[in-house]
Amino acid sequence: MELITLKTNAATATISLYGAQVMSFIPNGQPDALWQTSPEHLTTALSNGKALRGGIPVCWPWFNAHPTVSGAPSHGLGRTQTWNLLDHTNSPEQSTATLTLMLDGSHPAWPHKTSGELVVTLTDTLTVSLTTTNESQQPFKLQQALHTYLNVADVSNIELGGITGLKRRHVTSGTHLPNVPEDFRITTETEDLISPVITPITLEDSKLNRTITIQNIGSDETVIWNPWAEKAAKLDMPIGSYRHMLCLEAANIDNALTLAPGHSHTLTTVISSETH
Repeated sequence: MELITLKTNAATATISLYGAQVMSFIPNGQPDALWQTSPEHLTTALSNGKALRGGIPVCWPWFNAHPTVSGAPSHGLGRTQTWNLLDHTNSPEQSTATLTLMLDGSHPAWPHKTSGELVVTLTDTLTVSLTTTNESQQPFKLQQALHTYLNVADVSNIELGGITGLKRRHVTSGTHLPNVPEDFRITTETEDLISPVITPITLEDSKLNRTITIQNIGSDETVIWNPWAEKAAKLDMPIGSYRHMLCLEAANIDNALTLAPGHSHTLTTVISSETH
């Protein structure tokens, strides 16, 4: 896996050109804020042309299964292609990398010429921005997500702030669920789409003595996901590792965007991590 390293006085981050995927974000003196699967699973995924599990996968230009084309890759075309490194700068205060990918419209699941640009900016925080431009002659509907895997000590022991009372539904089934309760905890398989998220989400991890804060821009939808034991056993994850991760994903799913020819949209997630 070819990795690009960003480094500042406050943190380091790595990015895989395969999938344009941020793989780590390590503030100085802290564990990685991002979770990833084992090196063995990553190697197997790469050798089989599969998506990498962990970090911040780019789900683009559709989310989940394709609605009409059977056999199209789940979560779009961007996750299993090698993106082009357009720019890479490192400085003590701010480091950046810009990656690009052009979809030529030849894939039956995406017959639209489309350009993607991912800009990763590292200071003491991590900012990831995905810009999509419609390069074709017809409008298209865009779904997407920045599928952030956060590293936690024990997922059943974390507290999420900023989501109480929000609307909630199950992502795959579409079943509407009760609004997010005040004492919301992850104690079973969770695949919730919540909205409208208009303030930062906080993740309090008492065992790691830190607070992770996520601010999303260009979307008011967030997916909260953990596969739990039974489903995780069927995934490319070490046994028991589901307890150490939680996905909080900036997304446009129900609020899919219609992009006119020549128009662009940017989806951004900003992650910060502070110890207590």
